[in-house]
Amino acid sequence: MEKSSCRFEVLAHNADGYVVCCADCENKQLAFGMIVMTIAAEDFDDFYTCVYAVKKKTEANLLSTQKTIRLSVGAPHIRLALNAIEATQLLALLDEASATFAFNILMEEIEWK
Repeated sequence: MEKSSCRFEVLAHNADGYVVCCADCENKQLAFGMIVMTIAAEDFDDFYTCVYAVKKKTEANLLSTQKTIRLSVGAPHIRLALNAIEATQLLALLDEASATFAFNILMEEIEWK
């Protein structure tokens, strides 16, 4: 049985976690808090949009430390439980990863011309 392995490139990394992307399949791996999860390339934008929407809804409770935010991670019966501060931290990590990924794509297009 042949085993494939990803060649990860760092998109974002800070004290809260990291986001890496496989150079071949473009799947993303997110480490945040105590979880590490792989997000299929086609699902990353939806996850990012979901986190952004939840963050916008919770801006009034920005300092809340209660874990009142639940995010689906695409697996049945599994949710991320976050407070408003953690949602802000997660969104910052995803913002950086998304921007870096878009920049990398742009640079590849420029190199091809």
